[in-house]
Amino acid sequence: MRGAAPPRSQYDRNLTFRVVGGGPVASLTMPIKPQEFQSDHPARVTTTQTLQGVYQDFGGLGVRTLTYQGHTGWRRRVQYQTMDGFDVFMSLYNNIYVEYHRRKEANTSDPSAVYALVIDDLYDTVYRVSLDDFQASKSRSNPLLYYYTLRMTVITTSVDTREAEDLLGLPSVQVNASQISNRVSYVQNIVSQYTQPSNRSYMVQSGDSLWSIAVQFYGDGNQIRKIAQANSIQPPYTIYPGQVLTIP
Repeated sequence: MRGAAPPRSQYDRNLTFRVVGGGPVASLTMPIKPQEFQSDHPARVTTTQTLQGVYQDFGGLGVRTLTYQGHTGWRRRVQYQTMDGFDVFMSLYNNIYVEYHRRKEANTSDPSAVYALVIDDLYDTVYRVSLDDFQASKSRSNPLLYYYTLRMTVITTSVDTREAEDLLGLPSVQVNASQISNRVSYVQNIVSQYTQPSNRSYMVQSGDSLWSIAVQFYGDGNQIRKIAQANSIQPPYTIYPGQVLTIP
């Protein structure tokens, strides 16, 4: 009799934020797991005291909210790590929180087409959420760490949705044993839509300039204006680590 497989290590169970719709998928996997997590799910109950006693009006369960708190690590970059703590903090703020609201405002015809995903790999759960509030703070006891508090409202929740298109926030498909090959082709086609050269994106690293990025992608630093125009960057062409650029 075959025994049950050992549980997967919690070491590689990460938390990932994604913004879907209104452009290429923006994604950030937190290198450090949040220190605190809070989930509030109130009931819609109104209690009224009358002369005859207490009267309660029940309206069912209310809206669920999530709060993640933690820090993004030290400013000094660790070997083999692409971003330091400050880069991750700025990416969480600019490329996830600000980008989510920017796309919502830009997609006025159908704002619901833009949404955020929280992929909690520890509990194999994917939350579809609205990002409501971002708070930055520092502590006297750890003045070099960048702390964040991210509050959100849950729209839908799915458990055990670890398929590739679910994690990318793409349409899911009903699958049975006879459709495995079709599903693989479907996922590959969907993923290829986000990897076409016309939709390339690049996250600015420490030490980058528009000139060096133009050389990297075009082999010609004089193409700096093409990148600047695609991202509405004006002279003197200032960019910052963690910023996501569209490479036309």
